[in-house]
Amino acid sequence: MSRPGKFIPGGSGKVTRTGPIRAPEPGALPSDPSAGAGARKPFGKGSLVKPVTKGQRLPIVIMSAIVCCLLVSVAWYNLAYAPTLHQLADARRQIDAANAVAQKIKDDAKKAREEALKQQAAVRGTLTVDSNPTGATVTIGDFRKTTPAHFADMIPGTFSIVIHADGYEDYKQDVTVTADKPTDLGMIELVQKTGNLSLSSEQTGVTYKLTGSGNYTHEGQLPDKIEKLPVGDYLITASQHDWKLPPLAITIHDHETVEKEIKFPYASASILSSPPGATV
Repeated sequence: MSRPGKFIPGGSGKVTRTGPIRAPEPGALPSDPSAGAGARKPFGKGSLVKPVTKGQRLPIVIMSAIVCCLLVSVAWYNLAYAPTLHQLADARRQIDAANAVAQKIKDDAKKAREEALKQQAAVRGTLTVDSNPTGATVTIGDFRKTTPAHFADMIPGTFSIVIHADGYEDYKQDVTVTADKPTDLGMIELVQKTGNLSLSSEQTGVTYKLTGSGNYTHEGQLPDKIEKLPVGDYLITASQHDWKLPPLAITIHDHETVEKEIKFPYASASILSSPPGATV
């Protein structure tokens, strides 16, 4: 038995349902009335897409987060990290190239110095010098020898020579050494360092004897003055008739005058006699 259909505005007429009316299944979308009775219902039985249950939502969210992290990591690697690596590699190559250029310049400079030394070694000069007194120290740059001194294998040029001996003035001279002939300065007379000695005494008839290093001896009578006395230590022995004082030490310094007064320790004596007027 048929029932009258519901009128739909704009429709073509009445719709007649031949079967029983059923409620839609849970989770299913309502079917399209115009699709006909034989059309497949969305998400119904036999469909490829099924509803997600509550127990499956958390794993799906976790997997989605992991996938997002992977995508972000890949994007960061391709957009930031990989270009930085390329820039670092380019900078490293540039540094290596600069180091190679600097090393080549250094090697070339070293070869040039070695070649210059070889050329200088092929041309050498000699220098000979002696002094009076002998045994003085001769200094030329960083080289030192004692007289008589001979310097070989010297690079040609002008040098400052210094000759030093204790008690003597330093001798200084600029010397030019050539490769065509030996340079000989001969005998250098060193000048002694000297000072002056002035001796005096309140007593009369005082004599003295002055002794020093090198068997130096000088005798005289006070007062006296000795000029240009070689610097050093000396001993003075003063006498008055048969009275001799202990030796007195003095030191003479360069360009100085040492003044010394010799005193004999006299005392006075008073003699009385009875009867007075006796001859002593």
